[in-house]
Amino acid sequence: RRAELDRLRQMLGEAMTGKGQVAAITADPGVGKTRLVYEFVQSQEIEGWRLLESSALAYEKATPYLPIIELLRRYFDIDDTDGAVQIAEKVVSKLLGIDSEFKSAVPPILSLLDALPEDDAFWGLDARARRLHTLDALTHVILKGSDREPLLIVLQNLQWVDTETRDFLGGLLERIHSARLMLILEYRPEFVHDWQHCVGFHEVPIVPLALASAFELLKSLLGTDRSLAPLRQLLMDRARGNPFFL
Repeated sequence: RRAELDRLRQMLGEAMTGKGQVAAITADPGVGKTRLVYEFVQSQEIEGWRLLESSALAYEKATPYLPIIELLRRYFDIDDTDGAVQIAEKVVSKLLGIDSEFKSAVPPILSLLDALPEDDAFWGLDARARRLHTLDALTHVILKGSDREPLLIVLQNLQWVDTETRDFLGGLLERIHSARLMLILEYRPEFVHDWQHCVGFHEVPIVPLALASAFELLKSLLGTDRSLAPLRQLLMDRARGNPFFL
């Protein structure tokens, strides 16, 4: 996967200069999307970047914003033991440290983190207004945050993403072109979107391993004993270059 890793490194360099990038990594199950992302985020190239990772889950598709909530918890350094008061303190401190005019973003963010008091005026807004305020606050937090430190955001399994998270991503991608921000979006081919027109959006398709690469993988798994040659050939024929099947 050297070519794919090189492409991600090139996009990271572009994003560092303030030209936001989106890497859409797509492939069938088992071909290596998750492994590619893992190798990239473990590399020295992301030193100096703030890494935020999350994933959509099939059984949580009906619950709004769940992947984004996980990103927020990581961004604000929220622990499982933190109560509403501690969460609010961390959010307010971080947001006002980024921008003193960020007060309007506090209620929507706290509402997602189950830390907004029940008597807050935000709950008095109708559902549509709350949704618009929330999407706007999330976008501003990410974009302003990238001014302070470059952000690398990884979202996996988007084929299971909820509607609100999808809408947030669509709005963010429209404005990513001038941010020190790189998004890695990982999904299966059945995930349909209309983000191709966004500036900085690039698909990084992952194809099955070529014969030579599949053979190298099998050598590391089985060794090179001549007696195993028929087994190696059988596995290569059956797996058709899928490293998980191999």
